[in-house]
Amino acid sequence: MNKKPNIIDKSEFLERLRGIHSATSKTEMRYTSIHIENEEVCIGTRESTGKHFKIIIDRLYNAYYELKVSGIKINTTTLKKYVNGVQSPSLAILKEMKLVN
Repeated sequence: MNKKPNIIDKSEFLERLRGIHSATSKTEMRYTSIHIENEEVCIGTRESTGKHFKIIIDRLYNAYYELKVSGIKINTTTLKKYVNGVQSPSLAILKEMKLVN
């Protein structure tokens, strides 16, 4: 019997995302000043460089949802086709949201 993955819906995803203000990557890269703008994008700053990043929330949710349903491990490689260029902060945020290990 296949166990269905525990997947949250978009509204809960947004609710959790609203509570994230900083996140740390697997390689200890810290992302700060994380916030949502216009319910469409997640914006923040890479602490070590001061460089800003922007993640389209629909793309991040679609990555989370599609990869979870498919049983594919969520990592920077699998996130690339969804959030090209901002995989590391995307993964750090998903980890901070307790959606990936």
